[in-house]
Amino acid sequence: MTRPSRVSIISIADEAGVSRNTVSLALRGSDRVKLETARHVVAVADRLGYRPNLLARALATGRSRLWGVLIPRLDYSYMPRILQAVQDVARREGFGLLFLSHENDAARLPEQLEYFLARRVEGLIVFPVVPPAPGQAWRALAESGIRSVFLEPTEGAPGAVISVPEEQAGRMAVEHLVALGHRRLALVGPAGDHFAGLHARGVMSAARAAGLPSPTHWTVPESVAGGRQAAEFWRAASERPTGVICFCDVLATGFVQALTSAGMRIPAQVSVTGVDDSPLAEAAAVALTTLRAPAVEMGRRAAECLLSAEADAETRDTLNWRWIERVSTGPAPPTTHKEK
Repeated sequence: MTRPSRVSIISIADEAGVSRNTVSLALRGSDRVKLETARHVVAVADRLGYRPNLLARALATGRSRLWGVLIPRLDYSYMPRILQAVQDVARREGFGLLFLSHENDAARLPEQLEYFLARRVEGLIVFPVVPPAPGQAWRALAESGIRSVFLEPTEGAPGAVISVPEEQAGRMAVEHLVALGHRRLALVGPAGDHFAGLHARGVMSAARAAGLPSPTHWTVPESVAGGRQAAEFWRAASERPTGVICFCDVLATGFVQALTSAGMRIPAQVSVTGVDDSPLAEAAAVALTTLRAPAVEMGRRAAECLLSAEADAETRDTLNWRWIERVSTGPAPPTTHKEK
């Protein structure tokens, strides 16, 4: 099979009846070419199937029209919604995207930053590793002068920061349950997780502010099975918490699944909250009341920061969680005795 030959500027010039220089200027959108001539050249190029050599264009103009995105994983929590919003802005503005995932391994950062810098990205959106890497991890990015936006505060970040505070989610969960009359709470989350620790801090501080006893803290694996394990802890408790705050929807799903299978009534006997508003939340055995991060807004603002000459390392933008109320929470039960 014969491969199709690449359409050149020379062949476009011959077909359009103009000079090679005119073709080159027209395809770059230069105002040195009359509009009517430029439209004619572009129409000929399209008809011939011309594909621009983007690498050559980047070398000639000093612009790659590329943004980089560095994240933990493509499937990480609400990351897909962030990435979709970034892509929407990039497409509108004529930028391509390069993605890399660091898997929360700070040792990967130098190589990955070099990957982006070598490809002359014009901007970089970063969800940093957690726990935070040392500040010098970002030195190469700072020295490059490339505009960057971080989606979590981190030491030495040489760019704007747009974030959703994890502690706020914990505080909001407590406030929601207290407003429903709950006084005895429990927290379910994984051990040793940076964000779970911040979430727990928010829960504990809000409980103190409300004059409640410290919530019971059950640490389990971050999985549906972990949620089921927490449900067993709840059933075995001598004084069962009436409100259970789960670090994520995955844990909340396992929790309500185990209790409903055992004949327990949610929210009549216990109210349950989640975080993320993942597809699991609505599909759970009892549809979950949960907190949704403004992921689309975060991605859009991050991309627009890359376009803004005013966005710099002093820019700080904090977005808020939003309650998605379903049926897994309700008023505290009128009695506190242990029900079988």
